[in-house]
Amino acid sequence: MSSMRKTVVAFAALACVFAARPSWGKAIGIWKDERSAIAEGMLKTLQDDGWQTVILAGKDLSDEAKLAGLDVVFLPGGWNAYWFADFNARRAVVKFVASGKGVLAGAFRGGYTRTCNRPFFPEVGETFNRVNGPYIAGSGDSELARAIDKPFCPGGWDHLVIKPGPAGKVFAASGGDPVGVYGEIHGGRYLLLGAFIGSDAKSNGMEGTSRQVMLKTAGWLAGAPKLSDAGKARQQARADLDFLRRERAWDWTLNERGPDRGSGVIPTLRNQLAVPLESRLYTLQYMSRHLSGDQLAACQAAEGELKKAVAELDGRFQKIMAETRAGIDKMTAEELAAENPFLSRSNVLRRIESAPGKTDEAKAKMKAGLGDTFAPRTVAMFLHGEEISGKLMPDARKKELVSRADKAISDLRPSVKAAKAAKLAAERRSDQAAVPGLIVKCSSSAAAARLEAVIELGRIGDARCVQTLIKMLKDSDGKVRVNAIIGLGWMQSREAVPELLTLAGGKDAALRRRAVQALGQIGDDRAVKTLAGLIGDQDYDTAENAIFALGWLKAGAAAGPLLKLVSGADKADARQRGLALAAIRALGHIGDASALPVLEELAAKAGDFPAGRRGGKRITNIYSTADSLGFQGLAELAAAEIKAGGRKEKGIRQADALAASDKFYGLSKRFNALAGRSSILRDSNFADDHAALFPCLWEAGFTGVHQAWGEENYPDPEKYAELVRAAGDFDLLWIDVMPTGGNNFGSRDVSGKYGTHGLEKPGAEVVLLKYGDAPAFGGFWCEETYPDMSIPSAE
Repeated sequence: MSSMRKTVVAFAALACVFAARPSWGKAIGIWKDERSAIAEGMLKTLQDDGWQTVILAGKDLSDEAKLAGLDVVFLPGGWNAYWFADFNARRAVVKFVASGKGVLAGAFRGGYTRTCNRPFFPEVGETFNRVNGPYIAGSGDSELARAIDKPFCPGGWDHLVIKPGPAGKVFAASGGDPVGVYGEIHGGRYLLLGAFIGSDAKSNGMEGTSRQVMLKTAGWLAGAPKLSDAGKARQQARADLDFLRRERAWDWTLNERGPDRGSGVIPTLRNQLAVPLESRLYTLQYMSRHLSGDQLAACQAAEGELKKAVAELDGRFQKIMAETRAGIDKMTAEELAAENPFLSRSNVLRRIESAPGKTDEAKAKMKAGLGDTFAPRTVAMFLHGEEISGKLMPDARKKELVSRADKAISDLRPSVKAAKAAKLAAERRSDQAAVPGLIVKCSSSAAAARLEAVIELGRIGDARCVQTLIKMLKDSDGKVRVNAIIGLGWMQSREAVPELLTLAGGKDAALRRRAVQALGQIGDDRAVKTLAGLIGDQDYDTAENAIFALGWLKAGAAAGPLLKLVSGADKADARQRGLALAAIRALGHIGDASALPVLEELAAKAGDFPAGRRGGKRITNIYSTADSLGFQGLAELAAAEIKAGGRKEKGIRQADALAASDKFYGLSKRFNALAGRSSILRDSNFADDHAALFPCLWEAGFTGVHQAWGEENYPDPEKYAELVRAAGDFDLLWIDVMPTGGNNFGSRDVSGKYGTHGLEKPGAEVVLLKYGDAPAFGGFWCEETYPDMSIPSAE
């Protein structure tokens, strides 16, 4: 072969090599943090289409020079990526788009849901809600919509709902919710896609509709008309000024659900003044429903004074808000930067130092916080808060109004209490009158009618129904039999003990478990021998209930066997661990001092008390935790109880108020609107008086509080218990987190395999006994958790 021919062949081979590789026509920067969910298949898809993929991390979003080398920035994922883009990053991204480039805000990155992040371009759109349902369909006739040739699931099981802005157009939807919005803004392009697109392409490239949408959005974002240098400068200056004004407006006037974890300076000051007034106003409104005559007139007069004061406050608030917004719209970039520590740190430091009326300690604290996420807002509050608050309402005026309202509430409270008692007494008389008819109804041929009658008789607890409920223990319907047992236990019916002892020794597991529980509630010593024989029963629930029942009976004769369950337990064995924890509770109730050495050793050495998920510190509030208190926590409680003499009474007596119909059927026979994770509200607007939240919830139409994950780090558990009782003053229900057999929300798992997804009765009993006389407490809830069940299929 000639040298010329060899050269031609070599060049041809080289050309084939280069033809087989993609040529990098465009560069896309992909943001990576621990919440990005970047998949190899996503990268491969982009690379195969000719994109150079550049991973952005750390401070890269704030690096304008690095961003300038890209055509598109892709922000994927973002679940719980709180404040992932700080002030400087948001500003740099805005300038990047204004240079004629494009940004794809995927999933959570386009707004504040699960991020609290401030949106980049609310003029185009912002994510504001998360909804189950991953399938997405095209919307409209844009080229982006046409890329969605059929409904598809881009990844995950949720979609993010987008609120389109005036410059935004919808191209994708899920069940009617906008999930894809695009728009041209400041010479560039911005697109929000409320989905985890590409996240499920683990290794192979994306296919089908997902691939089409991924590449079409990237291509559209890179296709903005090219700007001249002068045009780019104008667009960036305009975009930057808009950004600075928007950020300052949020710092000062934000007053709606959205970014951040709190309102702006002026609404915060308004709320600080209004909450003490409004909570008392709503308290008086609640009280007025129970009053009449002169007392009602006095209540309405106090109510009227507060209404007028709040209306005057809101008038001044609206005026100051309008003036502030108008002023911000006229401010120059230099004026906007003057009190922003991210832009004019030295100037801010001088203003802090010269602020009148501030202590050296307060100034030092403010200076130390200049790098915080919300530093511009905090600086504004520090420098101007007192002046604005005085304009809204002088502090002396607020204190005067609060003092007068408190006196009126205090004067009226005995009458409200008496009115409630009279209402309850009237209901009891009505209930008692209904007993004969309910007894007759127990003979109905319809099982549903018999069940309703049995439940009602148990609730009412009239002695005339005891023999009927005993008879219903042999009903043909299983639910009727079980509820008859529950009713007899609720009533503490000693007449039922012989029949319940028979059931406790029977073969029907459901009846045995409930009969054993009822015998403990009744508190009759005749049950001790039978119950003691059941602590080793093969059925776990029967054994556990027997242990608790012995504790409620203060059965001293059972202390020895219960102590053996504790000292000989294999903590890694699910059954032995669970029964040992129950036995620790029972030993505390019995009050036998012989158990103290074992319990005190466990308290000192078990080392399994729960630690919180953040910081790993010992939790403080045992009345609101999903975590197991462990051998250590329960032993501490039991030892203290023994030293106090054990339980003060035998059995479990139900508070009379719990028999009221609205309490008894509070969760089952009415529609409820429960305020979830109310601690967030308390920590913001009700930090000084947590119970002031409850009249506001009542006025807003809520029927109760849902504590979701609980508040295991509430600093004072006794004050927390007082909160639960205070909720009842406004007829609110309280649902708290379910104690489980593990440390689902803790920083370490201390319970091995025991009941990680099931109710831990020892922990639940701690809570239930604490709230035995608190009408508000309605029960437990656990997120995405199903109890462990070991019931045979036949049962």
